[in-house]
Amino acid sequence: MPSVKKTTFRSAYEMGLWLINDGGTFAQPRTFNFLTQAWMRNVMSYLIGRDGHKRTQHPTEKPELLTRRLVEIFTNEGDIVLDNFAGGGTTGVAAFKAGRNAISIEREANYIAMIEKRQRAVEARLAERRDDERP
Repeated sequence: MPSVKKTTFRSAYEMGLWLINDGGTFAQPRTFNFLTQAWMRNVMSYLIGRDGHKRTQHPTEKPELLTRRLVEIFTNEGDIVLDNFAGGGTTGVAAFKAGRNAISIEREANYIAMIEKRQRAVEARLAERRDDERP
């Protein structure tokens, strides 16, 4: 959670890290799925939730739409997305919705329960959609 000081501005952005394990070959090209010009900016700003209200109880919740866009840009369907500080599980949910696999690591029991609940809900919604699409 960001600390609040009354003597300066607080940080209003977060940095992202993109890592690739290619066995040390530094092979090119890297996955970079250009979406549209509107999405390809070095600063991305999104509301949390559909209406700007938090959807989880995690203190540093990330917008699912932002996370999904980043997953779609830097990975291909079937790739594995690693979130080693999973928190509320937004990255795992976004990866699953984008057709990727995810490994989510979290040590806090209450957040693990939140991640499991969110993942079950997403799996149920996707299963319903598949059932609706069957002839």
